Amino acid sequence: MLELAGMMTEMALSRNSVKRFVRNLVLLALNLTPFLKRRIALKLSGLSRASLARLPAPSRQPGPVAQTKPAAEPGLKRVA
Repeated sequence: MLELAGMMTEMALSRNSVKRFVRNLVLLALNLTPFLKRRIALKLSGLSRASLARLPAPSRQPGPVAQTKPAAEPGLKRVA
């Protein structure tokens, strides 16, 4: 874990312009590939070590992020 953190820090703080350019290209390519994004997310979270750990499949259809609740129960007044 410490080795991974060290490599990620070194990559993020690179002062070499060529290394930064290559890093940005690689991250762009990874971001465009859903399969690789999921694998990296599992690896970084540590869930890749759990035998049955799985992330939910990404939804192709847009939907509400959260369910809305009524502001208050009927008959109750809101007090600020």
